[in-house]
Amino acid sequence: MPRKTSLHKKKGRDSWERLSEVNEKESSSFQKTSSPQRPIDLPPTVFINQSSEKPSNEVDLIPAPIWYRPNYDQKDIFDNRHQFEVEQGPDVLSFYPAYPTLENSPIESVRATVSKNDDRTLPCLTFRFWVLSFFFTVFGAAFSQYYYFTTIPYQFSVFFVQLATYPLGRLMAKVLPRKTIRVGEWFCFSLNPGPFNMKEHALIGVAASASAYPYAIYALTAQKLFFAQQFSHVGSLFLLISSQCLGYGLAGMVYPILVEMPDMIWPLTLVNVAFYNTLHETKYNFIRSLSRMQFFWIVFICIFIWELLPQFFAPILMSFTVLCYFGHKNPHLVNLGSANRGVGILGITFDWMQITTFMPLSSPWWAQANVLFGAATFLWIIMPIVYYTNFWNARDHPIVSTDVFDTSGRLYNVSRILNSNTSVVDEAKFAAYSPIRMSAFFALAFGFGFITITSAVTHVYLWHGSDMLGKLKSTILEVLTRDERITQFDPSTMSEVSSAPFSTFERDPRRLERDACVHANMMKAYPKIPIKWYTGLFGLSLVMACAFTVMEPIALPMWGVFAAIVLAIVGIVPTGVIQAMTNQQIGLNIVSEVIGGYIFPGRPIANTTFKTYSYWGMGQCLTMLQQFKLGQYMKIPPRKMFIVQIYGTLLAATVSYTIMNFMINSHREEIISDKGGFSANIPRIVYSASVIWGAAGPQRIFGYGSPYFPLVWLWFIGFLLPVPFYLLHKRFPKSKFPWKFVNIPLIFLGAALIVQFPKNNIIMTAAIGFFTQFSLYRYRHDWWRKYNYVGNAALDSGAQICTLLVFLFTNGFFTSVKFPTWYGNNPLNPEQCGAN
Repeated sequence: MPRKTSLHKKKGRDSWERLSEVNEKESSSFQKTSSPQRPIDLPPTVFINQSSEKPSNEVDLIPAPIWYRPNYDQKDIFDNRHQFEVEQGPDVLSFYPAYPTLENSPIESVRATVSKNDDRTLPCLTFRFWVLSFFFTVFGAAFSQYYYFTTIPYQFSVFFVQLATYPLGRLMAKVLPRKTIRVGEWFCFSLNPGPFNMKEHALIGVAASASAYPYAIYALTAQKLFFAQQFSHVGSLFLLISSQCLGYGLAGMVYPILVEMPDMIWPLTLVNVAFYNTLHETKYNFIRSLSRMQFFWIVFICIFIWELLPQFFAPILMSFTVLCYFGHKNPHLVNLGSANRGVGILGITFDWMQITTFMPLSSPWWAQANVLFGAATFLWIIMPIVYYTNFWNARDHPIVSTDVFDTSGRLYNVSRILNSNTSVVDEAKFAAYSPIRMSAFFALAFGFGFITITSAVTHVYLWHGSDMLGKLKSTILEVLTRDERITQFDPSTMSEVSSAPFSTFERDPRRLERDACVHANMMKAYPKIPIKWYTGLFGLSLVMACAFTVMEPIALPMWGVFAAIVLAIVGIVPTGVIQAMTNQQIGLNIVSEVIGGYIFPGRPIANTTFKTYSYWGMGQCLTMLQQFKLGQYMKIPPRKMFIVQIYGTLLAATVSYTIMNFMINSHREEIISDKGGFSANIPRIVYSASVIWGAAGPQRIFGYGSPYFPLVWLWFIGFLLPVPFYLLHKRFPKSKFPWKFVNIPLIFLGAALIVQFPKNNIIMTAAIGFFTQFSLYRYRHDWWRKYNYVGNAALDSGAQICTLLVFLFTNGFFTSVKFPTWYGNNPLNPEQCGAN
């Protein structure tokens, strides 16, 4: 018979004592039959209501099984139950939170950085937020777009925004009056709701992070400067906004897999979390060790001062070429040792802006080792062999060139094969001119990119397929049972709390570790983003994209937009899993160019538009998911995070488009001719790529009879390469060689990415990554736990802000200060390799 348990406080103590006796008996029996691999923090006692009537002061309650309870002080919960949300679901009466949960994240880096505490009363979308986010988003978008057209493009630093808004926010909290402004009858807001808090600070950074110029700007500038077509303002804005927001609409589809699963840590967000925690830290320990705040400012000041050396006084420190010191005029040593003109063997850099390219303090060591192994093998072993054996006539071109050439070795003149009126390839002109040729370096980079994309699909399926399938099943079950969920509103905390159906709880510890990270479960205290928000945004963006294809003469049919979206959807999960675990994103730029070239041959603008919707659609989806993970760590309500991302994106896109038109209309000739400090380098690269892949087409470059035809087989080889290493791990799980850490997509990603990254940072990145992510992690774990991510935030923010100030003061924004020329800052050849 169920026991009568009073909800009155006086009787509750006796009831709790009786329940504790039952719990202890269940606990001892459960521990004998269950031995989870990790200590699991279980949810609070769930009481099953045996009565079908509405609960009153006296209800029939029996304790739920022990595995539904956490290591909370149950006596405090029972005595202070008025502080908890009491919810009635179908046959369930529970004290919040009634979710299976781990005591903390199963990932050590998350436990070391992210707090388990949450103050749900903190305001987020405050007056301070709207003022500061608007100013820094507008300024950042205008700044980035202006320097997009200069010889040295520079994007606005989000670390600068995070650091600058902290004192401004605190100043506004002290100065603004605590006054409520009422607008009309239904809307009011407070000028000063209290102290400047971490949640509104993080949302300012999220809004400002959208200030980097949108990818559609690449297509619009190339079209305005080089193609004989002009889009209308409405059409241009449709392209800009739809390409930015289509990916956002796809994020809800994969949110449970790429955000809620504990293994999806998104390492870069941990740096931001550590940064915010440090700035808002209030406790100091001056006796036993430095506080995080003290450590942050010491490292920040040191790297700020140090970065002045490579950025201003001695640029030679950016690239220290060891081999060139044995003969800087020897062409072979230049090819092998130079980081700018060669493969950078034994090259070293002392510039943190280059070292941090592979994120050595935030990426796991095993991930860094795979990426750096691939990059070093390609540059230091494969390329010298290919070049000096003259494979593919490699010695006809510079060893690391990314240009395209004709058969005589000269730069390919794309204007000689285009119809001047339609910008489509003229077959007669193409046949009379020359086939397209690439350097062996560039061709192999494409091949390694093919392997990266296809191997990622196999790797994610083998290693994470079962977990994702389990998460998908639980998500479908949650959707199917959503009509059984009853939500109550708590006016004291201004939030909603939902209680999951009792039947969905499972005893399996594997599911607890997969689905029930404490941070994900804490976010269940906030209302979820409705599916209709995602579908509405996606539908509106799709309509704008289709309208753009109809309004403008881009030769892309409406179904081409749908094909681009399908390609983006296919790439989201495999690339998202790898990025969420390793910090490395596998872009769809190569595959979208190739597929677009096959589908729409001879249409360069259509190819660029197809690439924009597929590549950038996936990229924007992953960007939103990464911000959602930041919101999970910072305990920011998901709906407010969604609103802020849309707001920042639309504001930055509008500003970027306005500045782009202003720059082209007022400085068109200077930009095209690369005069007066202006340059069209980036639009020219996009234009060339559109001609190569859209006009000439991949069938002419990789088709049968082309010297690069064998690279096509790498698509299929990529599917097979991860299988042997997976089978070796399964066959020899206790082998001394860690087969499970061999990651084929990351190895070939390192080889493909090194085309666009500095070639002198491999040694320094490997040394710093091994020291911090392996040695300190293993042998000085307490130190690593306290300072690693704080140090990363300090190094990145100090270096970026120093670089930004040097840029502003030396390139004419404020003034043009130049340091006197000496051996360490040769303006023509800073690394002193190959100089006369």
